[in-house]
Amino acid sequence: MTRRFHDMFPETSAISQGLGVVWVTLVLAAGMIGNVGTKAALEFVVNEPERAVSLWDAIDTIRTSIGGGNEIVGGCWVLLVSLCEFFSSRYQHSKPAATKKCGGLYTKTTAGVGIVAGLAGIVHTVPTLENAGAVFGLVMIVWYIMVGILMCKPKSDVA
Repeated sequence: MTRRFHDMFPETSAISQGLGVVWVTLVLAAGMIGNVGTKAALEFVVNEPERAVSLWDAIDTIRTSIGGGNEIVGGCWVLLVSLCEFFSSRYQHSKPAATKKCGGLYTKTTAGVGIVAGLAGIVHTVPTLENAGAVFGLVMIVWYIMVGILMCKPKSDVA
């Protein structure tokens, strides 16, 4: 997705592409740690339940730290991608519906939803705003659906 903005925002495109790769890596690593950790903790449940609880607490802390409960990298990624779309429409003096330069992939509405998701992911790191993580997750589902629908439409229907 970041390649669509490379001509207009080369630096931002490169940064957001790097953030996307890092985010995907963290999410996958968190899932793998959770899977392996669950198996390891379950081995102790019957004979040593206290050890199983201690092991699971340690594993869950690691899993949550790298991807299960920290949304700052994903928030930064979707915020940068969405800001690129939002501002690319302004620079091109195009209608809010879509931009021809970016192949009509994003609309202003999709960019707005992405900006909300990105901000929610970033503020999720503030302890008193921890519930913003749920907002991030739910809004990201909507954003991914919107992007998927736009990607399935012919360019002439979107632009």
